[in-house]
Amino acid sequence: MDSKDWLVGGGEMGKLVRSKDWTKTPLGPIESWPQSLRTTVSLCLASNFPISLAWGHKHVQIYNDGYWPICGGKHPESMGQDFTECWAAPWPVIGEAFESALAGTTSYLENQRMFLDRNGFLEETFFTFSFSPIRDESGSVGGLFHPVTETTAKMVGERHTRALRELASMAAKSQTTEEAIGSNKARGPDTRGIRPGRAIRPVLSVRLGADQSMAFYCYSVATRLNSDSADRLGATGFGLAADGGCQGKSAYKNRRFGNAAWKILMRPLP
Repeated sequence: MDSKDWLVGGGEMGKLVRSKDWTKTPLGPIESWPQSLRTTVSLCLASNFPISLAWGHKHVQIYNDGYWPICGGKHPESMGQDFTECWAAPWPVIGEAFESALAGTTSYLENQRMFLDRNGFLEETFFTFSFSPIRDESGSVGGLFHPVTETTAKMVGERHTRALRELASMAAKSQTTEEAIGSNKARGPDTRGIRPGRAIRPVLSVRLGADQSMAFYCYSVATRLNSDSADRLGATGFGLAADGGCQGKSAYKNRRFGNAAWKILMRPLP
């Protein structure tokens, strides 16, 4: 019987595990893997749910097709990499849970906010996941079982909805465009001397995900008041580009922002 006969199926990650030269990792050749690791890997690869394993003293990472998208640009180097090195960016958030599981206690985190560098830049993400200890033949913790589901779309969507609801509520109490988005005399943070996008993009990337949502919110507020309000948004600095920066010369010439929107953008995250 071939030494890899136990390693069947598993989709694309199953193929990668079978073809990878594991002698170049701390796990050594597949032929030498203990039965506990073989069984756990088989379970991981056969599952449709995103699962990653961290095995041995070097926390060698093995994952299935469901977990593959979570790795983003880190794949395929992330297969067989030290889990703690692969996920160094979010370690301040997940490190304690990881260490707790190594000590024998399962950890569970729900809708945990963290920043990942999986695509060459830091991005805000949310995950629900757990770390569970896996016992080896000696009865010690040989590795960790790490099922995870990404909830970024859900959490950011809820945040967008809250912002829209609050802006709509403020607009409903307003009688003029100026009351809804702030008078022309009202100013937000002073952005003089700052290159376009720097003052606003970080705020949007955290609060609104650096998309066109804020432009839509402000447009919605304006159109609730009168038909030409949307055109006036450009004069008050609310033309927002998809990358999170302002568009239109007036945005940087006037540096005028509505008080209502700034209060929502600048308050601490929940």
